[in-house]
Amino acid sequence: MTTLKRALVTACVFSQFISSQSAPKVRRGSTQTPEELSSTVPTTGAFVFRFNITVASPLPKNGIVVCQADADVSESSTNGAFEESAAGFATFVSGHVWTCTATMHYSWPLSTPSMDQVNLNEEASIIEARAVTATNANATTVTTTSVRQSARSGGTLASVPLTGSTTVENVSVRL
Repeated sequence: MTTLKRALVTACVFSQFISSQSAPKVRRGSTQTPEELSSTVPTTGAFVFRFNITVASPLPKNGIVVCQADADVSESSTNGAFEESAAGFATFVSGHVWTCTATMHYSWPLSTPSMDQVNLNEEASIIEARAVTATNANATTVTTTSVRQSARSGGTLASVPLTGSTTVENVSVRL
């Protein structure tokens, strides 16, 4: 497989994987009207999830190591809820060690951010890509298989970080 074709397959596989794994940012059940939401100054910032991944499982020929994290917050005063997700490709370091960073920027219209808890979840996976070409060579389909994954709750923050903050979460995973 040429380098360009491998890169395209990898990008396609990762896109399919993330689409199947993560939920988009959503607003559920808010009691605020659209006008109230638009007048609330958003709480903004970023979560940076730094994964240190030990890959003890065999890595398939077309396998890639990826990381994903999500954060969700429920607005205590309005019953609104928001969720953000981020993902990244892991980079080989040496031996069995890989690193991966998933950076998640958020902008949440929260009335009481100091009273709202943030739940964090982290996941690392080995996924394998298989490209299947039609017999007439006019189409290629990429399928993915999750070879190995590890997911965990990253805990709960007592309140939303201050606006403009970057919160770093260090995550160690063994696959």
